[in-house]
Amino acid sequence: MTASISLRNKLRTVDSQNVLAKLEGNDPALKDEYVVYTAHWDHLGKGPEGIFHGAQDDALGCAALLELGRASTKVPVPPKRSILFLAVTAEEQGLLGSQYYSVMPIYPLAKTLANINMDSWNVNGRTRDMTLVGYGFSELDDFARDAAGEQGRLVHGDTEPGEGLLLSI
Repeated sequence: MTASISLRNKLRTVDSQNVLAKLEGNDPALKDEYVVYTAHWDHLGKGPEGIFHGAQDDALGCAALLELGRASTKVPVPPKRSILFLAVTAEEQGLLGSQYYSVMPIYPLAKTLANINMDSWNVNGRTRDMTLVGYGFSELDDFARDAAGEQGRLVHGDTEPGEGLLLSI
């Protein structure tokens, strides 16, 4: 038995941008430290699972990022540290926007205290627990656990560690 296959493939270069907004902290001693909130604004293509429509992954994260930015400008006491709102690109093509910022940061990574990535939000209604990818590997674990506890919720670590999501953070 023999078989013959022909493939046509086009490669193209696409330029894309990360989008960054900064809310400067109000404490002169701490304003050069940064808390970063990220979401990715791309969700293109299709795979074995079907078409990537992107409403949950990650239009919800982008909406949350925008709302968090808006709400942060309305609080009675501005944050002590600066907050960066970073919408990254090309995540579905291999985390390229995040990788780019990690090697070409606008603000020193040594002054970045945390990156809170908002991706694939719960669309099923209120839950009693939340799963944090990377739980157990961050100094923010206690804060997340305490905040969830104030709402009567529990925090769990990654339920599917074999997926390797921690490695992509």
